[in-house]
Amino acid sequence: MLPEQRAQDVDARAQATDQAKLPPVADEQRPLPEGTAVIADILKLALKVVCDAHGIAPRLVASSSDIEAIAAAMRAMLDATPREQASRHAIAAVADLTPAAMAARLVTLYETLLRS
Repeated sequence: MLPEQRAQDVDARAQATDQAKLPPVADEQRPLPEGTAVIADILKLALKVVCDAHGIAPRLVASSSDIEAIAAAMRAMLDATPREQASRHAIAAVADLTPAAMAARLVTLYETLLRS
């Protein structure tokens, strides 16, 4: 089958698909939390400005749902409890990455490599 014929066949099958049987689009499934829409709009605008400056299509960098998820996470950080929890998790995640700890790990690695 020629590429043109195959494309026409795929198009015909797509046109025949019952749209009611398709799952809802992710953006239609849930509304944004209160106060998140403004943050998402600002992020979308910033993404467009930066992408336009570099000649990149914004949708190649982040989808609308990605931006909305980032906006929701940013909005959540305005509340003290989630912010404090995230702070504790971040501090714990990097606790073993001090210069002294990393130097000790490198020395151990080098000693292991030298013995092999």
